[in-house]
Amino acid sequence: MILLMACCFCIMVSYSLGLFFSFSFFVASCFLAILAFAIHYTLYRLGLTRPPGNFFFIMSASIAICTPFHPEKIPEKIGFMAMGTILTCGIGLIYSLLTLKEKGGSETLLPTKNPYTNTVESIIFGVFVGLSLGKAFLLKLENPYWVPVSCAAVMQGASSKHVWLRGVQRIAGTLAGLGLTWLIATFNPSSLFIAISIILLQMIVEFLVVRNYTVAVVFITILAVFLAESGSQMTRHTDLLFTARLVDIILGSFIGVIGGWVLFNEHVHYHTTLRIRKAKFMIKKKSK
Repeated sequence: MILLMACCFCIMVSYSLGLFFSFSFFVASCFLAILAFAIHYTLYRLGLTRPPGNFFFIMSASIAICTPFHPEKIPEKIGFMAMGTILTCGIGLIYSLLTLKEKGGSETLLPTKNPYTNTVESIIFGVFVGLSLGKAFLLKLENPYWVPVSCAAVMQGASSKHVWLRGVQRIAGTLAGLGLTWLIATFNPSSLFIAISIILLQMIVEFLVVRNYTVAVVFITILAVFLAESGSQMTRHTDLLFTARLVDIILGSFIGVIGGWVLFNEHVHYHTTLRIRKAKFMIKKKSK
């Protein structure tokens, strides 16, 4: 419960900060890069590296950044987010009480890394997530948050090859998911149908995401569209909406693949580590 409450609080903070920094495209991109760096760095230091890792923190901040900047509505939006996190903690508490059982004291051992590795990885991750949002703004995409979200999802691969595989899987799964969502939208689904579908889709995603990522992305895409575009726009501008989502996700996945290659490139790690060490030496020298 402590971990769940901490995650809910951090998601709410990420969303709130995204709202405050949404007044400028340039500032928003720089902020998201810094936030992605800080989250990636902190989670590793805390030993919280299992999927989904930093994904939902970055997603909530990206969505907030890409909403129109209306200072008078910020408290209301934060309030809605707080209501969702409180409900999550309540459901989590009920679930934990129903399934409570004693566990052994075994701990998950994290692979040891060079002291500078986490710093370098966090810098690369932050830079590419921020660049993906900046690119989306420059291209004037309608809902640019899909681009950094896709970039972050692809860069979570465990290796350079895995990153490429996740990129291909995300694009293929998105294409199939958008096709199914387009068919559903043509029947002009009701709000009740969408609400029930979101519950069922979340259950399906939780079951599939650890078994087959490609199939899971199909349902993740439908779920994401229902959550983000559940209003009249989904049925009125179906073709334009789904074409835009496909372009956003392909662009974000492509940037994520490049970021993943840099993330696992030993030469980049070596030269970046040297620069960090040199900078620390110069700072210490000036402070004396």
